[in-house]
This record gives sequence, structure tokens and C-alpha cells, in this order.
Amino acid sequence: MEQTVGNLLKKWDIPEETIDRFESNDITLNFLRELNDDLLKELCPHIGTRLLIKKAINARIIAEAKTRSKEDVECKFYFENGFLLKVNLKGNVGRGSLYDILSDSF
Repeated sequence: MEQTVGNLLKKWDIPEETIDRFESNDITLNFLRELNDDLLKELCPHIGTRLLIKKAINARIIAEAKTRSKEDVECKFYFENGFLLKVNLKGNVGRGSLYDILSDSF
């Protein structure tokens, strides 16, 4: 099955009306990392759904970063207002690794 934002949101048990809003606003997997509180508020009228989406996005980014980083790499994640703000990688990460990790997270 092709990974789409709709499929991913269904996997996270997001209500169909919210999934429809994401799709009608052309929100793709590449845009999920870019969503801030204001944009999420427009897409999701329910606070619980917004929190669930924020938590799931952050968990997915972190899991992917940990999976793709080498054992000798230390990952630190910084959050602001519930959103992943930045990731610091320390150690033998190689050139472009952080970009590759984050761009492949979705």
C-alpha cells in the first residue's frame, strides 16, 4: 500500500473528517514536519486530535532517527510547544546524515 498522509492518519486512528481536511488542503507526508500549532488548529478542531497528531509525528521522527543513526552516535531531541524543534547528533554521523534522517522520516 502506498504511504499517503491519509493512510498514515488512519493508522494513528485520526477521525475521517480530519483526514479529509488534510487531504483537501493538499497536506502531504512531506508537509507533516512543517505543521505548527496554528496550522494544526485550522486542520483539527479538536484539541485531543491535535495532541495525538503532534505526539505521533514526533514519535515517528525520533524512532526513525534512532533507527538510522549509528551506535556511536548520540541523539538529543529538543521540543518547543510540543513540536520537535531540533535534533543534535554527536559522533560519527557522516555528511548529510541529519538531513537524510529527517527527510526520510515520512
